[in-house]
Amino acid sequence: MRGFANETGKVFVNPNAMWSDGEKLFVGTLNGVRVFDLRTEQWRHIQNELPTQMVLSITGDEHHIYFGTTSGIAQIKLTYFYERQ
Repeated sequence: MRGFANETGKVFVNPNAMWSDGEKLFVGTLNGVRVFDLRTEQWRHIQNELPTQMVLSITGDEHHIYFGTTSGIAQIKLTYFYERQ
């Protein structure tokens, strides 16, 4: 088991807010989304793209990821997370 405290700090993860496309793991927190690249084992923090920082749920398909927040749902194209590496 590997800990990630050094990379992410202390974050509250909502258990309903985790989704993976097989290459990246998207994790909803009280302060945006943490995206873990399963290949490089690097974390990214996303928050400005969301209507609010508190993410309650995440789901997706082959084209989009949907982030349920306390201010509504954000739909982001999956390619966005691959273009900005």
